Amino acid sequence: MAGNRFTRLLFWTILFVPFADLAAACEYLVRDFAFRARRDVHRLCVMARSGDKSADQIVASLSAWIDGEGSDLNLKLVCVDADDQNVDWAEYGIPSAPPVLPVVVLVGRNYGTGENFVVDHWEPAPQVEDLEALKTSPVRKQLQQELGRRLAVVLYSPGWGNGEGATQKVLDEFTRNWPASKSLGIIVIRLDRSDPSERCLLSFAGVPPPEGPDWVGVVFGRGKLMAPPLVGEAITVQRLQEQIAQLDQDCSCSKPLPSLGVDVPLVWNDRLDAAVVPLASPLELVEQKPAVLALPSLGGTVEASENAAVPVVSLTETEITGPPPSRSLLLTGLLLAVGAIVVVVAVGSVMMLRRQRV
Repeated sequence: MAGNRFTRLLFWTILFVPFADLAAACEYLVRDFAFRARRDVHRLCVMARSGDKSADQIVASLSAWIDGEGSDLNLKLVCVDADDQNVDWAEYGIPSAPPVLPVVVLVGRNYGTGENFVVDHWEPAPQVEDLEALKTSPVRKQLQQELGRRLAVVLYSPGWGNGEGATQKVLDEFTRNWPASKSLGIIVIRLDRSDPSERCLLSFAGVPPPEGPDWVGVVFGRGKLMAPPLVGEAITVQRLQEQIAQLDQDCSCSKPLPSLGVDVPLVWNDRLDAAVVPLASPLELVEQKPAVLALPSLGGTVEASENAAVPVVSLTETEITGPPPSRSLLLTGLLLAVGAIVVVVAVGSVMMLRRQRV
């Protein structure tokens, strides 16, 4: 009888957990929930043959780096045995075993599409300067500074073609016409695709070569790059509005974060989390009348209500600020309390079951 009770309790606990996560997601605007959800974790893969002592040294060195200087980077270390016939190389974004071993490969993963892609590689291993470039760069430092206090950051990478003037006009019009309110703003950051220090970010984001067309990407949360980035003629005011309008939605339940994009390799820690200014507190989100945004991608037109209007910082980076919204933890505390009760009941049932067996 006790065993049946425990089985039922375990069933309801397992059933409750996904709904608890869903409820937590629905408490926040999409942009705010991006600062609470788990980040995408990418893989730093050491690929070598069995018994390769030099590979063991590489693993030890990279493991120490990830546990130390790279501890706040969304990367994990993976060892791949190239002699293993069961290795699915497509899981690492390559068709077969690398021709040169050992090698260290940075493999990104899009958790929304399941796609794996190679970002960079080093033969046989990254050097100190390579690890520093993997960890940070000038633009990623700007992202750390700006994301917590912005609705979004727009990365702009001009090519060497004739399209830069057209893209600049689009960005000027977008920032000028986006409706202003007391909400958080948007800032445009220039990404130089010829800067070697930005190699990791450029490769990860799939920015075209310098002679290619202009590129624009929307970044929000702890470094999530919206999909798809806009390239060449696709860079329009309407497309930018469509992407950024999704961040001001009342709930991320209908469109999970992984479907919106993928997190770039970015150092993020508790200090940066503590500096995040919420777009709306959970309590305000429940009490206010939901903002209605009919997106063009869904067959409508952009009609932002007063609550959904968002100020934009001009390309001169002039500040447009308003009083930060108050933070409410009422609903979060309620969910935590319910979760704690479930855990206590589960532990108590296990203890009772053990006593009965004794």
